[in-house]
Amino acid sequence: MTVLGWSGYLSDASSGERLGSIGDLYGYGDLDARALTGDVEQETWGGYPTMFTGSAAAFASWIEALEERNFHQRLVSAEQSDEHPGGVRIAPPYEAKQMATDALRSLDPERSIRVDLWDQS
Repeated sequence: MTVLGWSGYLSDASSGERLGSIGDLYGYGDLDARALTGDVEQETWGGYPTMFTGSAAAFASWIEALEERNFHQRLVSAEQSDEHPGGVRIAPPYEAKQMATDALRSLDPERSIRVDLWDQS
């Protein structure tokens, strides 16, 4: 089976409160290695989703280390106009990365969060 990409979602590790999305990724870089060094904890090693827990700061560092080419473009809200008649636009990969970084940096750095990665195979 070939994995085409990953969809990433954030939630509070204790309460399960949904904290948003990190978008779609072509690969998730060194997150497995970060789990082996103890920066984050890998909750599942098989099955769906692949889950990691750790501090918001640890995940922000991970996202910042990913290259822009790891991010898919994504749809975002836009003011309805002739250019965006449906009220959405396409954010390119560099902007998708910035959105994911901003989402993680907006959290308390010590907050324990869970990242769920769903494969798109």
